[in-house]
Amino acid sequence: MRIAREFDFWMLREECWDCDDVLDAVENADMEDALMDFLEDNFCDAVPTITEVNDLLRFDGDYVLESLGIEDEELEERLDYIREGWDDDYWDTHPIDEDN
Repeated sequence: MRIAREFDFWMLREECWDCDDVLDAVENADMEDALMDFLEDNFCDAVPTITEVNDLLRFDGDYVLESLGIEDEELEERLDYIREGWDDDYWDTHPIDEDN
């Protein structure tokens, strides 16, 4: 069975996992609507699963942010770290400074 439903940014935020940093950067830049437009364009006429959307945000978050014109060097470093398959132990002792 396949179920399709409309999502807004806040629903997406509730349903996705392990991509909070990307969603935080989008929210901090006040680009929630731009993200949703980007996702619609990116998936074209396909109906993606929440896992496909999550994976795009989680593993290609730097591409998503770059496409939206959002720059966050520390987030890009963290995404590179995650993509390399390492765990988050490093980030427990080196948190991202959210004030910058």
